[in-house]
Amino acid sequence: MKKVILKLKNPVNHYDLRNLSIINTIEINQKNISQIKIYVNRKESNVGKLFSIKISKIKSETNEIEIHGCNKFCHYLGYAWKKDKLFVNSNLGSNICYKMISGEIKINGSVDNFLGAEMSGGEIYVKGNAGNFVGSSYLGVKQGMKGGEIIIDGHAGDFLGCFIRRGLIIVKGNVGRFCCFKMIAGNVILFKSFKSSLGLSMKRGTIFLMSHDIKNIGARRSKSFDFVESIFFKYFKKYLKSKFSINLGNNKYKRSYGDRSINGIGEILVRQN
Repeated sequence: MKKVILKLKNPVNHYDLRNLSIINTIEINQKNISQIKIYVNRKESNVGKLFSIKISKIKSETNEIEIHGCNKFCHYLGYAWKKDKLFVNSNLGSNICYKMISGEIKINGSVDNFLGAEMSGGEIYVKGNAGNFVGSSYLGVKQGMKGGEIIIDGHAGDFLGCFIRRGLIIVKGNVGRFCCFKMIAGNVILFKSFKSSLGLSMKRGTIFLMSHDIKNIGARRSKSFDFVESIFFKYFKKYLKSKFSINLGNNKYKRSYGDRSINGIGEILVRQN
């Protein structure tokens, strides 16, 4: 397999980097990579003009791509990404990992809106913060994240998990308003605070609240009652611990159903002290 290191030569005010995902499908060599078309300030250019390129062989089951020197003006990186590993050492703009299919993307920085929107698989790790609409539907669409995993070490904005159908989102910081709005299925784990209208109009799926906070829940809930662990939940805890070092422990949980006004059967599990 190959390792590719791309270093941006000179920053500009707008990059559309969606075509970099072609690297998943081409034979990796200097010529092929340098000819990949990208758009700078909405004008066509190519990777060779904007990035220095270094290629080496590695002992790995997948190719690895490293990108250095990007900034908040770099958009659509990781679009429809599949199979390879991508490492980014900077902040990024919006629509990152939009429609991601598979593979692994690690971002040592923060990102703007629509991280992982409509993704169907793969893993995204963000060391910093994320903007609005994480794992949500894109503008004018009613299908959000359909699979995969998003882990955010920092905070996230509004409408996280909007219309999510499948997958896992973990936020170790705070989240904004309307988290899991019209959630259809999937799992969302929140470690700290959230703002108004959590789970509003959710149909199915599970929201885990690790901070014992039940204020600002927008769903019309049934009376809370003790949650009895299912076999799935036991395996789910083992999976989180082995893969993400997240320990749900042996704490008791209080369970509330989702928005009963729309016959929702989703659940909100609140960890107890």
